[in-house]
Amino acid sequence: LVSNGSHTIFSKASDAAGNVGTSATVTVTVSNTSTQLIKNGGFDTGNLTSWNASGAYLPFVTTGHAQAGPDSAQVGASSLPELVSDSALYQTVTIPSTATKATLYFWYWASSADTIANDWQEAQVQSSTGTTLAQVMKICSNTQKWTQVSYNLLPYKGQTVRIYFNTHQNGNGNLTYMYLDSVNVWVQ
Repeated sequence: LVSNGSHTIFSKASDAAGNVGTSATVTVTVSNTSTQLIKNGGFDTGNLTSWNASGAYLPFVTTGHAQAGPDSAQVGASSLPELVSDSALYQTVTIPSTATKATLYFWYWASSADTIANDWQEAQVQSSTGTTLAQVMKICSNTQKWTQVSYNLLPYKGQTVRIYFNTHQNGNGNLTYMYLDSVNVWVQ
């Protein structure tokens, strides 16, 4: 999570009485071999910068319900009225043709009062024009806990793809939505 190069680090400890101890300083060299392709994957800018949003109920950034950091993105309606619609969010990335590893990671928190026959939460890999290349997940879940997903993107090296998230609601009043956080595409 730090830049390549030389960094100086030390540790500091304190006790309940207010005593403080500090270690000797150590110099370390960081040489990252991975590159992060997703911009604003934690939504901590407070907005959807670098993301494309669509649907009758537009995704938005929310504070206080995050897996990491202060913010996450909400996709789908969490209050009535429930429209017959999709609520979608995507970002386009290019997987380098020289990649030896490329992985999508994301966390989701799902809520639904319906069944997959009517509503769903999904993640896809799409072409740059929106054609589905892979269904990463398609669920109708009410786990209401943070769950991590990882997906191998190496088959798409040399291609520009969309990392696409969507919540579909059929308008029957049984709300389905999800929060997204820590969306990353790491390549080596």
